[in-house]
Amino acid sequence: MKKVSFFILFFVLMTDTFCQTFVSTVPENKNVILEEYGGVRCGPCADGHKIANAFEAANPGDVIIINVHAGGYAAPASGYPNYTTSFGNALVNQTNNGGYYPTGTANRHVFPGLGWSAGATGMSRGQWTTAGNQILAQSSYVNVAAKSTIDLASRELTVVVEAFYTGNGSNTNRLNVALLQNNIEGFQLSASANPSQVLPNGNYNHMKMLRHLLTGQWGQTISNTSQGSFYTDTITYTVPQSLNSVPYDLFNLDVVVFIAESTQEIISGSISSMEYSTSQPGISSLILDSASLPVNDYCITSYEPKITVRNNNNTSTANYDISYIYNGGSPVSITETNLGQNSSRTTIFPSINITDGEHKFEFNLDDANNNSIIDATSTDNYNPPIFYTIPNNIVDFEINEGFQSYQVNSTSINKGFLENSDELPNFKISNRGNGSTRSLLFGIYDWPKDVSASLVFDNINLSNTTSPSLKFSYAYTQRVGGTFGSQDRLIVEASYSCGKTWETLFDKSGNELRTTSPRNSYFFPTSNDDWEDVWKGLAAWSNEDDVIIRFRCVSDNGNNLFLDDIQVADAVGMEENTKISPRVFPNPAENSATIELQGVEGKNIKFELYNILGEIVFTGNYKPTSNFDYFHIDLSLIKNGIYNLVFKDGESLSTKKLQIVK
Repeated sequence: MKKVSFFILFFVLMTDTFCQTFVSTVPENKNVILEEYGGVRCGPCADGHKIANAFEAANPGDVIIINVHAGGYAAPASGYPNYTTSFGNALVNQTNNGGYYPTGTANRHVFPGLGWSAGATGMSRGQWTTAGNQILAQSSYVNVAAKSTIDLASRELTVVVEAFYTGNGSNTNRLNVALLQNNIEGFQLSASANPSQVLPNGNYNHMKMLRHLLTGQWGQTISNTSQGSFYTDTITYTVPQSLNSVPYDLFNLDVVVFIAESTQEIISGSISSMEYSTSQPGISSLILDSASLPVNDYCITSYEPKITVRNNNNTSTANYDISYIYNGGSPVSITETNLGQNSSRTTIFPSINITDGEHKFEFNLDDANNNSIIDATSTDNYNPPIFYTIPNNIVDFEINEGFQSYQVNSTSINKGFLENSDELPNFKISNRGNGSTRSLLFGIYDWPKDVSASLVFDNINLSNTTSPSLKFSYAYTQRVGGTFGSQDRLIVEASYSCGKTWETLFDKSGNELRTTSPRNSYFFPTSNDDWEDVWKGLAAWSNEDDVIIRFRCVSDNGNNLFLDDIQVADAVGMEENTKISPRVFPNPAENSATIELQGVEGKNIKFELYNILGEIVFTGNYKPTSNFDYFHIDLSLIKNGIYNLVFKDGESLSTKKLQIVK
């Protein structure tokens, strides 16, 4: 009992001695410093972020994530953002992860049976939560905390660190101060594995990214680590405008402090508080916080530009100017006044009328004419993704687009548009093959991963049709790599709500999508064998008078896809061609039918049987050996009804009605 009383008195005395401090003097368990290693070209890394985020959310304040871009998947590469630092590779090398990513360490501790190998601190993402929970259950001999301030005028970051030893520490203790940044918009492979960080434009919102170590690669030594000792230090750092062309956003920075034994075992850590100030009296700092986002409605005819401005400083601002530019026109400006300290305001501009086509807005916060405002970020411009609208009038029920009427490299089409919000290259009209026949190129070979572009047709009226169907042809192959090669995706969708909701008609990717053998070189179809024909029934839409058809291609940084011969018509039999003139008998048929072919000797004839919904119920091939030939098809498993029997030889197409009665 006397010993317990002594410790109570000891901590009371220590608390009184350091009454001006903010670090806790009460013994606590360890906090988890989860260092997560990966890169923008790492497929499973987004899933790793999701797992780490869930662990942090379950232990608020006790789990701190540091995302370190390091290793081969993060190495600078053309076309990808460079999020590396001068510290990352040394950090990941001490994990002994064997080159596996993502890898993570929980306080740089070795967990037998959980690491990539014996003695390794690096673990697969499936082990992070288990390891972290073990850390949370352990007592810590030191508490560490920090308070940070950013001077928005000078960009100087000041970090005051305090540590208190509730037990005897190691004589190799080192203080580490890490600068992180949140909300960095950019690319991430397989971003959809962590949907909470996928932005509306498809980019990834990188969080907790390591940007700098203020105390150097392995921290600075703490000389006195005996029980009851108190340590403090003030560290300053002038935040540059950018690192590797990635801007620093002063309002999205975090400071993390932790104490480690030498370069390995982390005892505990915490995230710093953050305040903003200016070294210039009467000066306030504004930031363009957000602006109007694109709408998911292709039919709108008016638009309200909106801008939200945030004043994160403790000084009010008298006035500021905001403006927008629409489709490269003249700026439209508004002057706002009296934005209070630590507050924000959303300004709604007068509504503008918009017609069909492409819509591009550029928003700006202007401080050029106000000496009492400073620009706290590298740029206050905000450019939301381009969005598109369709004409109010509804076209007839037919689409017949073979792309023959356009010049090569054209990026506009009749009765629709090419939706390219990310302004991707090589999304345009191209030659179909070595000849002059045109097609639409989705140039995925030159696109980043996880971006998309679409061909969207204007509203069509199917209300007077009885059996509408969609036909199209495409050519695609994968780029070689990985277990299954690239997983580029083609999705064909229909909407009768102006694009607010979609129904999927066709969705294939990777090996299921390809029409010819994979290759690493730039794919270009060279023969009709490189193409696949697709037929889809639209009978469910026959009562709708405003149907939008969209062809959307999602990149896995694979190879090109070509689209051609798109037709929507009432009935499956479209574009009859007399080069194939089959005769079908008996008709009506019962369990079998005979096909008579003339003039197609040696050609490979493909035949497909479609029901009234436009669905394929039977398919086959036949190669006539004479100028006048017969073959039989088995209908014993086909239900009664009226069908369309389609014949194709790669150049021509013919359709015959066939009734089955049993």
